[in-house]
Amino acid sequence: MLTRENLWNRAISFTIFLRAPLVARVGRFDEQLGLGAGSPWTSGEEIDYLVRALDAGARIEYDPSLNVTHPDTRVSPTTLRSLGNRDGASVGYILRKHAYPKRMVGRMLIRPIGGALIALARRDRAQAAFHLSTLRGRLLGYRS
Repeated sequence: MLTRENLWNRAISFTIFLRAPLVARVGRFDEQLGLGAGSPWTSGEEIDYLVRALDAGARIEYDPSLNVTHPDTRVSPTTLRSLGNRDGASVGYILRKHAYPKRMVGRMLIRPIGGALIALARRDRAQAAFHLSTLRGRLLGYRS
């Protein structure tokens, strides 16, 4: 079962299937989120939507046995850092928008630090920079 705490690593837009009555109850996507939104929050619209659905009483299951494929593209280190900033800012914004408890916010801030440390131990500077950019983005998004 999805919860407000575990949906962050169990949901990505191309793997979400919802019934029409739930969609009618939750309503539209937040137009301040997602690509083309005209705001700094250019991702995370599906996470926001699922949080709203859960808050409205929805019961949403996660089934790891279902596989949905999506093209995986390689990006440059510069683009990777940009994605970290962008997606991180959206995560921070959503955490604040939905009044997540401080312990969850702390966990979401510590996670990229751990990722950066692991990347540095592996001597992967591009991944370390990505995780640090993600942290910066999350802090920016949360404070906005």
